[in-house]
Amino acid sequence: RYVSTIDERVELLKAATVEEAKRFWVEFYGVGAGETAIVGDFDPAEIAPVLTEIFGTWKSPAPYARVPNLLSDKPAVSQQIETPDKANAILLASTSFPLRDDDPAYPAMAIGDYIYGGSAFDSRLMLRIRQKDGLRYGVGSGLSVSSQDQVGQEFVYAIFAPENGPKVVEAFKQVTDTAVMGGFTPEEVSKGKAGYLQQRQLARADDSSLADQLADGLYLGRTMEWEAKLDQVIGALTPAQVSDGFRAFVSPSKFTVITAGDFAKGKEPPPQP
Repeated sequence: RYVSTIDERVELLKAATVEEAKRFWVEFYGVGAGETAIVGDFDPAEIAPVLTEIFGTWKSPAPYARVPNLLSDKPAVSQQIETPDKANAILLASTSFPLRDDDPAYPAMAIGDYIYGGSAFDSRLMLRIRQKDGLRYGVGSGLSVSSQDQVGQEFVYAIFAPENGPKVVEAFKQVTDTAVMGGFTPEEVSKGKAGYLQQRQLARADDSSLADQLADGLYLGRTMEWEAKLDQVIGALTPAQVSDGFRAFVSPSKFTVITAGDFAKGKEPPPQP
Protein backbone atom coordinates (compact mmCIF):
# COMPACT_ATOMS: atom_id res chain seq x y z
CA ARG A 1 0.00 0.00 0.00
CA TYR A 2 3.05 2.23 -0.14
CA VAL A 3 2.62 5.15 -2.53
CA SER A 4 5.90 5.63 -4.34
CA THR A 5 7.25 8.97 -5.48
CA ILE A 6 7.62 9.78 -9.17
CA ASP A 7 11.37 9.24 -8.98
CA GLU A 8 10.86 5.88 -7.28
CA ARG A 9 8.39 4.79 -9.97
CA VAL A 10 10.85 5.74 -12.70
CA GLU A 11 13.56 3.65 -11.06
CA LEU A 12 11.21 0.69 -10.59
CA LEU A 13 10.24 0.79 -14.26
CA LYS A 14 13.87 1.03 -15.32
CA ALA A 15 14.77 -1.95 -13.16
CA ALA A 16 11.95 -4.18 -14.46
CA THR A 17 13.01 -6.88 -16.91
CA VAL A 18 11.26 -8.68 -19.73
CA GLU A 19 11.66 -11.96 -17.88
CA GLU A 20 9.91 -10.54 -14.81
CA ALA A 21 7.01 -9.34 -16.97
CA LYS A 22 6.69 -12.76 -18.60
CA ARG A 23 6.79 -14.54 -15.24
CA PHE A 24 4.12 -12.26 -13.79
CA TRP A 25 1.89 -12.92 -16.81
CA VAL A 26 2.23 -16.68 -16.43
CA GLU A 27 1.68 -16.68 -12.66
CA PHE A 28 -1.21 -14.24 -12.35
CA TYR A 29 -3.07 -13.64 -15.62
CA GLY A 30 -6.16 -15.65 -16.54
CA VAL A 31 -9.96 -15.65 -16.48
CA GLY A 32 -10.59 -18.15 -13.73
CA ALA A 33 -12.42 -15.37 -11.87
CA GLY A 34 -14.23 -12.71 -13.84
CA GLU A 35 -17.43 -11.53 -15.45
CA THR A 36 -18.48 -10.94 -19.05
CA ALA A 37 -21.22 -8.52 -20.07
CA ILE A 38 -22.26 -8.14 -23.71
CA VAL A 39 -24.66 -5.49 -24.99
CA GLY A 40 -26.07 -5.40 -28.50
CA ASP A 41 -27.87 -7.48 -31.10
CA PHE A 42 -26.44 -10.97 -30.61
CA ASP A 43 -27.41 -14.59 -30.01
CA PRO A 44 -26.21 -15.87 -26.60
CA ALA A 45 -26.14 -19.39 -28.00
CA GLU A 46 -23.52 -18.30 -30.51
CA ILE A 47 -21.47 -16.18 -28.11
CA ALA A 48 -21.01 -18.74 -25.31
CA PRO A 49 -19.06 -21.29 -27.40
CA VAL A 50 -16.79 -18.57 -28.76
CA LEU A 51 -15.95 -17.33 -25.26
CA THR A 52 -15.30 -20.88 -24.12
CA GLU A 53 -13.03 -21.51 -27.08
CA ILE A 54 -11.01 -18.34 -26.52
CA PHE A 55 -10.83 -18.23 -22.73
CA GLY A 56 -11.95 -21.64 -21.50
CA THR A 57 -8.53 -23.03 -20.59
CA TRP A 58 -6.89 -19.73 -19.70
CA LYS A 59 -6.80 -20.09 -15.92
CA SER A 60 -4.60 -18.17 -13.53
CA PRO A 61 -2.44 -20.39 -11.29
CA ALA A 62 -2.89 -17.87 -8.48
CA PRO A 63 -6.33 -17.85 -6.82
CA TYR A 64 -8.30 -14.62 -6.93
CA ALA A 65 -8.18 -12.54 -3.76
CA ARG A 66 -9.65 -9.07 -3.48
CA VAL A 67 -7.39 -6.45 -1.92
CA PRO A 68 -9.55 -4.25 0.34
CA ASN A 69 -9.29 -0.50 0.10
CA LEU A 70 -8.28 1.23 3.32
CA LEU A 71 -9.41 4.66 4.41
CA SER A 72 -6.54 7.12 4.65
CA ASP A 73 -6.68 9.07 7.89
CA LYS A 74 -3.77 11.43 7.27
CA PRO A 75 -3.97 15.05 8.48
CA ALA A 76 -4.76 17.65 5.83
CA VAL A 77 -1.84 19.55 4.33
CA SER A 78 -1.38 22.44 1.91
CA GLN A 79 1.53 22.42 -0.51
CA GLN A 80 2.70 24.55 -3.41
CA ILE A 81 4.94 22.95 -6.05
CA GLU A 82 6.97 25.04 -8.45
CA THR A 83 6.95 23.80 -12.06
CA PRO A 84 9.08 26.30 -14.00
CA ASP A 85 8.11 27.35 -17.52
CA LYS A 86 4.65 25.78 -17.42
CA ALA A 87 1.97 28.01 -18.93
CA ASN A 88 -0.85 26.70 -16.73
CA ALA A 89 -1.16 25.89 -13.05
CA ILE A 90 -3.38 23.32 -11.37
CA LEU A 91 -5.11 22.90 -8.03
CA LEU A 92 -5.98 19.46 -6.69
CA ALA A 93 -7.79 19.08 -3.38
CA SER A 94 -9.21 16.00 -1.70
CA THR A 95 -10.73 14.78 1.53
CA SER A 96 -11.53 11.20 2.56
CA PHE A 97 -14.32 9.75 4.68
CA PRO A 98 -16.00 6.39 5.46
CA LEU A 99 -18.77 5.78 2.90
CA ARG A 100 -19.99 3.00 0.60
CA ASP A 101 -22.31 3.40 -2.36
CA ASP A 102 -24.97 1.22 -0.70
CA ASP A 103 -24.99 3.40 2.42
CA PRO A 104 -28.29 5.29 2.96
CA ALA A 105 -26.22 8.49 3.15
CA TYR A 106 -24.68 8.01 -0.31
CA PRO A 107 -27.47 9.42 -2.54
CA ALA A 108 -27.57 12.76 -0.72
CA MET A 109 -23.78 13.05 -0.86
CA ALA A 110 -23.82 12.24 -4.59
CA ILE A 111 -26.28 15.05 -5.33
CA GLY A 112 -24.40 17.41 -3.04
CA ASP A 113 -21.22 16.78 -5.01
CA TYR A 114 -23.08 17.29 -8.30
CA ILE A 115 -24.29 20.72 -7.17
CA TYR A 116 -20.95 21.61 -5.59
CA GLY A 117 -18.77 20.86 -8.60
CA GLY A 118 -19.85 17.72 -10.43
CA SER A 119 -22.10 19.43 -12.96
CA ALA A 120 -20.17 20.65 -15.98
CA PHE A 121 -22.48 23.61 -16.53
CA ASP A 122 -23.86 25.28 -13.41
CA SER A 123 -22.13 23.85 -10.33
CA ARG A 124 -21.15 26.16 -7.48
CA LEU A 125 -17.45 25.90 -8.34
CA MET A 126 -18.08 26.51 -12.04
CA LEU A 127 -20.32 29.52 -11.47
CA ARG A 128 -17.90 31.13 -9.02
CA ILE A 129 -14.46 30.43 -10.46
CA ARG A 130 -15.29 30.53 -14.15
CA GLN A 131 -18.30 32.75 -14.68
CA LYS A 132 -18.01 35.21 -11.79
CA ASP A 133 -14.25 35.46 -11.32
CA GLY A 134 -13.18 34.38 -14.82
CA LEU A 135 -10.10 32.66 -13.37
CA ARG A 136 -10.12 29.14 -14.79
CA TYR A 137 -9.66 27.01 -17.86
CA GLY A 138 -11.26 24.00 -16.17
CA VAL A 139 -12.80 23.41 -12.73
CA GLY A 140 -14.94 20.79 -11.08
CA SER A 141 -15.32 18.19 -8.37
CA GLY A 142 -15.89 14.46 -8.17
CA LEU A 143 -17.05 11.84 -5.71
CA SER A 144 -15.35 8.45 -5.56
CA VAL A 145 -17.01 5.85 -3.33
CA SER A 146 -16.25 2.15 -2.99
CA SER A 147 -18.94 -0.47 -3.45
CA GLN A 148 -17.33 -2.86 -0.96
CA ASP A 149 -15.28 -0.87 1.54
CA GLN A 150 -16.02 2.15 3.70
CA VAL A 151 -13.82 4.42 1.61
CA GLY A 152 -15.03 7.65 0.03
CA GLN A 153 -13.25 10.65 -1.42
CA GLU A 154 -14.35 14.10 -2.53
CA PHE A 155 -11.89 15.82 -4.84
CA VAL A 156 -11.65 19.19 -6.58
CA TYR A 157 -9.54 20.30 -9.54
CA ALA A 158 -8.95 23.65 -11.22
CA ILE A 159 -6.67 24.71 -14.09
CA PHE A 160 -5.70 28.37 -14.22
CA ALA A 161 -3.03 30.93 -15.02
CA PRO A 162 -0.28 30.86 -12.35
CA GLU A 163 -0.76 34.52 -11.41
CA ASN A 164 -4.36 33.73 -10.40
CA GLY A 165 -3.34 31.05 -7.90
CA PRO A 166 -4.22 32.89 -4.66
CA LYS A 167 -7.61 33.96 -6.04
CA VAL A 168 -8.47 30.43 -7.15
CA VAL A 169 -7.52 28.93 -3.78
CA GLU A 170 -9.56 31.57 -1.96
CA ALA A 171 -12.56 31.03 -4.25
CA PHE A 172 -12.38 27.26 -3.68
CA LYS A 173 -12.34 27.78 0.09
CA GLN A 174 -15.24 30.24 0.00
CA VAL A 175 -17.41 28.00 -2.19
CA THR A 176 -16.71 25.04 0.10
CA ASP A 177 -17.44 27.03 3.25
CA THR A 178 -20.71 28.33 1.81
CA ALA A 179 -21.87 24.89 0.69
CA VAL A 180 -21.12 23.31 4.06
CA MET A 181 -22.42 26.12 6.24
CA GLY A 182 -25.38 27.32 4.16
CA GLY A 183 -26.40 24.18 2.31
CA PHE A 184 -28.14 24.10 -1.06
CA THR A 185 -31.29 25.85 -2.26
CA PRO A 186 -34.47 24.03 -3.34
CA GLU A 187 -33.86 25.18 -6.93
CA GLU A 188 -30.30 23.83 -6.89
CA VAL A 189 -31.43 20.48 -5.51
CA SER A 190 -34.27 20.17 -8.02
CA LYS A 191 -31.98 20.93 -10.97
CA GLY A 192 -29.20 18.82 -9.51
CA LYS A 193 -31.39 15.74 -9.13
CA ALA A 194 -32.74 16.13 -12.67
CA GLY A 195 -29.26 16.57 -14.15
CA TYR A 196 -27.76 13.69 -12.19
CA LEU A 197 -30.58 11.29 -13.07
CA GLN A 198 -30.38 12.29 -16.73
CA GLN A 199 -26.65 11.61 -16.63
CA ARG A 200 -27.31 8.11 -15.28
CA GLN A 201 -29.96 7.51 -17.93
CA LEU A 202 -27.65 8.61 -20.74
CA ALA A 203 -24.96 6.25 -19.43
CA ARG A 204 -27.41 3.36 -19.68
CA ALA A 205 -28.14 4.35 -23.30
CA ASP A 206 -24.47 3.89 -24.21
CA ASP A 207 -23.58 0.26 -24.97
CA SER A 208 -20.09 0.47 -23.51
CA SER A 209 -21.23 2.15 -20.29
CA LEU A 210 -24.12 -0.28 -19.93
CA ALA A 211 -21.80 -3.26 -20.38
CA ASP A 212 -19.51 -1.88 -17.67
CA GLN A 213 -22.48 -1.42 -15.35
CA LEU A 214 -23.78 -4.95 -15.99
CA ALA A 215 -20.32 -6.45 -15.41
CA ASP A 216 -19.98 -4.53 -12.15
CA GLY A 217 -23.43 -5.75 -11.15
CA LEU A 218 -22.44 -9.37 -11.79
CA TYR A 219 -19.38 -8.96 -9.59
CA LEU A 220 -21.27 -7.20 -6.79
CA GLY A 221 -24.40 -9.34 -6.98
CA ARG A 222 -26.59 -6.44 -8.08
CA THR A 223 -29.27 -6.26 -10.75
CA MET A 224 -30.63 -3.25 -12.62
CA GLU A 225 -33.40 -3.23 -10.02
CA TRP A 226 -30.77 -2.02 -7.54
CA GLU A 227 -29.98 0.87 -9.89
CA ALA A 228 -33.68 1.66 -10.32
CA LYS A 229 -34.16 1.85 -6.55
CA LEU A 230 -31.19 4.21 -6.30
CA ASP A 231 -32.81 6.46 -8.90
CA GLN A 232 -36.03 6.46 -6.86
CA VAL A 233 -34.20 7.42 -3.67
CA ILE A 234 -32.36 10.23 -5.47
CA GLY A 235 -35.59 11.55 -6.97
CA ALA A 236 -37.20 11.76 -3.52
CA LEU A 237 -34.36 13.65 -1.80
CA THR A 238 -35.22 16.96 -0.13
CA PRO A 239 -33.01 20.07 0.02
CA ALA A 240 -32.45 19.48 3.74
CA GLN A 241 -31.34 15.89 3.15
CA VAL A 242 -28.87 16.91 0.44
CA SER A 243 -27.46 19.79 2.49
CA ASP A 244 -27.12 17.66 5.64
CA GLY A 245 -25.69 14.76 3.65
CA PHE A 246 -22.98 16.91 2.08
CA ARG A 247 -21.89 18.56 5.33
CA ALA A 248 -21.83 15.18 7.08
CA PHE A 249 -18.81 14.17 5.00
CA VAL A 250 -17.22 17.38 3.74
CA SER A 251 -15.28 19.60 6.13
CA PRO A 252 -13.30 22.53 4.65
CA SER A 253 -10.50 22.08 7.17
CA LYS A 254 -9.96 18.44 6.14
CA PHE A 255 -9.13 19.14 2.50
CA THR A 256 -5.56 18.53 1.43
CA VAL A 257 -4.81 21.23 -1.14
CA ILE A 258 -1.96 20.98 -3.64
CA THR A 259 -1.18 23.66 -6.21
CA ALA A 260 1.46 23.30 -8.91
CA GLY A 261 2.64 25.89 -11.41
CA ASP A 262 5.22 28.50 -12.32
CA PHE A 263 4.15 30.79 -9.50
CA ALA A 264 7.55 32.46 -9.17
CA LYS A 265 7.32 33.71 -12.74
CA GLY A 266 3.84 35.01 -12.09
CA LYS A 267 5.26 37.28 -9.38
CA GLU A 268 7.93 38.79 -11.62
CA PRO A 269 7.38 42.40 -12.69
CA PRO A 270 6.39 42.84 -16.32
CA PRO A 271 9.27 43.49 -18.75
CA GLN A 272 10.16 47.13 -19.27
CA PRO A 273 9.65 48.58 -22.76
